[in-house]
Amino acid sequence: PPRVDAPGGVVRISRSVLMMGLPSAEHNRWGVPHDVEITDSTIVASESADAALPDETGRSSAAISVIPDTLASGTPAAGPHRFVFDRCRFELAPDVEADDTAYAVSNDDSDRSIVVRASTLGAGFTGWFAPTCAGCEIAP
Repeated sequence: PPRVDAPGGVVRISRSVLMMGLPSAEHNRWGVPHDVEITDSTIVASESADAALPDETGRSSAAISVIPDTLASGTPAAGPHRFVFDRCRFELAPDVEADDTAYAVSNDDSDRSIVVRASTLGAGFTGWFAPTCAGCEIAP
């Protein structure tokens, strides 16, 4: 499972498929994003990578979870502190249950800007942003 820590770097991902599962302390998180842009990509939210795990009802999660800490060493750089999704498609994997609450993005860090531009949200999502999503906006 992915985890991206970009406290002072630039991350560009384009024309890709990102499989994201339920966030944990080490996985499926984006820590302290400095300047991240995902373009023309599909983000697929999955409930679990292990079909043998027992089902839990009523989970609430986001395809992309941004957190204010990092596993990377170094001091976060000054700068845009932005995370942009441009022309992306968000989808739910078949293992996400109908009683789950799914959002595209969750952001716990008010110092970060999350921008979704010209993107689409697939069936089954409750909304673009989790209720506590700080600095989140839809851009034309």
